[in-house]
Amino acid sequence: MPEPYGPVYWIMLTTGAPLVALLTGVLVHFAAVRSLRPVEAIRRELADITGQSLNRRVPVPPTGDVIARLAVTTNDTLDRLEQASARQQQFVADAAHELRSPLAALRVQLETSLRHPDSVTDWPSAVREAAADVVRLQALADDLLLLASHRALTPVREPVDLSALAEDLVREHEHLPDATRLDLHCEAPGPAVVHGNAPRLERLIRNLLANACRHAETSVTVEVATDGPSVVLTVTDDGPGVPLPDRARVFDRFTRLDASRTRTSGGAGLGLPIARDIATHHGGTLTIADSTRGARLVAHFPAGG
Repeated sequence: MPEPYGPVYWIMLTTGAPLVALLTGVLVHFAAVRSLRPVEAIRRELADITGQSLNRRVPVPPTGDVIARLAVTTNDTLDRLEQASARQQQFVADAAHELRSPLAALRVQLETSLRHPDSVTDWPSAVREAAADVVRLQALADDLLLLASHRALTPVREPVDLSALAEDLVREHEHLPDATRLDLHCEAPGPAVVHGNAPRLERLIRNLLANACRHAETSVTVEVATDGPSVVLTVTDDGPGVPLPDRARVFDRFTRLDASRTRTSGGAGLGLPIARDIATHHGGTLTIADSTRGARLVAHFPAGG
């Protein structure tokens, strides 16, 4: 009986299949190398980027595929890193400037007193002035550490009644030197509970009260109310208010709207930035609202039982 297939068939069967597999493997290899070439370009560029060259970006292939989207996402991440680095450098520079001036003044004051002790007629007064400068420097250092710790520490989440906290702080603030000439009033008709860090929320209210008392002419009013899913804290004073173009700028660190204010009378320009930072880390907001007179600062927090 003759064989159904001739010798040519068996030769092709034994040699053709491996050849086809080999050719397929070679084609797949070259296709993979070609398709991964953009990934290798992204990898090389990322390997060369350092903290001093965050302005560089990875190449985006014109293919519009997943690799192109990866490159776009990588560049967006580099944008955020560059902006964060710039903010950090600016913050360090501003902090150094704020610390340098009072330290220089304190050093001159102390060195002058030591070199010319006969010229100092009232040593207790000189020491009190130096101690006051040290207290201001300590307060500035505490503010800087607080700003740095917001992103380094996990916030404590516990029920905090903002109404009770505001009432206590208003009663306490009435006896402070910057509020003795003012009429402080708190309107908190019922409990207003939020989840958060009690010491940080206390610091927020203290900062808003201090800012209001610094600019008020006769009165400061603190209101706490529940508005649906939110707890609203409002601090209003009857001072000159904040001009509309400056309402965003006052929350920048080391900002002083009144150039005539000194560090002694006006602070370092960290009170409102710290207050907004605390509100943001509690899932809330802090803004300046319209007011018929003076400044009206409004903080919104998610209500919690």
